[in-house]
Amino acid sequence: VYACGIVASINFMDEGTIGGNMITPVVYPLPLVQGADLDFSFTWKIDGVAVDLSLYTAEAQVRNGIDGENKILDLSSAGSTIILGGATGKITLVATAAVTNLITGLETGDGVWDIELTLISSGHVTNLMGGPVDFTRQVTK
Repeated sequence: VYACGIVASINFMDEGTIGGNMITPVVYPLPLVQGADLDFSFTWKIDGVAVDLSLYTAEAQVRNGIDGENKILDLSSAGSTIILGGATGKITLVATAAVTNLITGLETGDGVWDIELTLISSGHVTNLMGGPVDFTRQVTK
């Protein structure tokens, strides 16, 4: 849904366990428009139950390719650009229009992204979701 930026909501299930079995990352395109606010959210559930995100930190990156050396966009829960919704399991990636306006090195249809959550108590890292970036360059300036 596009409205004053980008808002997406995804609910998904996984059969893994927290800190246990390896979870297969969900492949989902990240909608990203240069010069528009990014507000992309989804809910992490395991066996129908929301994961308590107060136990985690999160990082997400956009690069121009799998082996891309430059970070096009770098988001984190420490930097308040990833909002972890505690017991609700909701994860929100945010970037202002001013930040997305500065994106260079990415063309329409290029780019990849992923998000990793780290369990604070053990350091166990889960690559939760990622995929292509649905990037659209800004026309109106």
